[in-house]
Amino acid sequence: MVGKRQFDETRARQGLVKAFTAFGFHGASLSQIEEYTGLQRSSLYNSFGSKSALFQTAMEDYFRSVEVKFLEALEGTGLVEGFRTVFDRQLAGLAAAGDVAGCLTTCAMNEMPYEDKDVQSAVQETVRLLLDRIGKRLNQAVEDGELAASTNLIELRDFLFGATRTIPFLYRSDPTGSASRHFANGAIEMLAAKVART
Repeated sequence: MVGKRQFDETRARQGLVKAFTAFGFHGASLSQIEEYTGLQRSSLYNSFGSKSALFQTAMEDYFRSVEVKFLEALEGTGLVEGFRTVFDRQLAGLAAAGDVAGCLTTCAMNEMPYEDKDVQSAVQETVRLLLDRIGKRLNQAVEDGELAASTNLIELRDFLFGATRTIPFLYRSDPTGSASRHFANGAIEMLAAKVART
């Protein structure tokens, strides 16, 4: 049938995320993308467009399917417990990912800057959305009395965002998760100390 996709789009999109997580935008060859998606080059380009469009699709999907779910843990719970859940979910996701453990957002940030302005914009927009979500939760913590009004929220936001990026980075160098777990515990202790000061 002309015009109708003859493949599992969900599987292909998941393959894009895995390929770019494993190899990065610059490092992922079209052969590797074909292998991870199960699609031939012509199907990739006809369905998604250029390598830049493939990457942007992967970033959008990763943000919706992974990053947003992590950050949902911050809603309706205490600040410390929320971030403990975020870190636990990250670690569980990394352990379940097997040989492609990592974080697409973190990998993409490590490759910046990009010559391709669309790719650069996609990465920057993801970072902006994550920082905004964490910042809103910290503002809510001040309103709820969990954090002192004098807390430097930008500094704390940047630290917590950095923690969520460091955990997958450490996991890649120590797949046992030990280093990532120790780092996460230290970040929680630091956050708990800030909350205890109120």
